Amino acid sequence: MYALKIEKKAEKFLNKLSAKDQDIVFIKLEALRSDPYRNNLDIKKLKGGSGNEYILRIRDFRFIYKIYNQELIIIIIDANFRKDIYR
Repeated sequence: MYALKIEKKAEKFLNKLSAKDQDIVFIKLEALRSDPYRNNLDIKKLKGGSGNEYILRIRDFRFIYKIYNQELIIIIIDANFRKDIYR
């Protein structure tokens, strides 16, 4: 199982969400921890990134993260609404 680290920018976004949305997000993040390449999660590789950056889509929320396989760490770099994350 991978360790999950959340950077401050993403943490601020998560804290602004309602309790119901936070529960949904944390369930998906826990599934991401267990297998970051899982097929049933809505994951896309970030275009133009460094090669190990991905986007996790949960409803209208987007989470940009990096996977470090040798250290078994996933770092959530940024999180925001779909309309704002790509700006």
